Amino acid sequence: MPTTRRFIHFRLHHGAIILMLMGLLACSKHPAGGEGADNSEAPANTVAEVTLTKVVRGDISSTLTVSGTIAALPNQDVKVSALVPGRVSAMLVAEGDQVNAGSLLARIEDHSYRDQLQQAEASIDQANAWRKLP
Repeated sequence: MPTTRRFIHFRLHHGAIILMLMGLLACSKHPAGGEGADNSEAPANTVAEVTLTKVVRGDISSTLTVSGTIAALPNQDVKVSALVPGRVSAMLVAEGDQVNAGSLLARIEDHSYRDQLQQAEASIDQANAWRKLP
């Protein structure tokens, strides 16, 4: 038995003995002051009210501080990927947050895509200009 379990067992054992002794003293026929106490104010047939409880064996819970890695249960995690490659510029949710379908999770840097869009729009404008020439 490890030292802490032995100590807890020792304390529980002695605590139970003390509780039994206190219960026996509380149920005594003699008043708290002993046999020589003044009983002139107390009625002769006073009955003490006592509550009895059956002792049961149970688990002892304790707090334990540890460090480590927590992983999701099997089939309870999700792999997330983007349709386009890029660098993540902002994470909008944290690990463990509850999200709904369609929620925005992260934002990808879009500078190169905006540049490509501007270049394509400029090409369209140039093509339209060439088409309008006589």
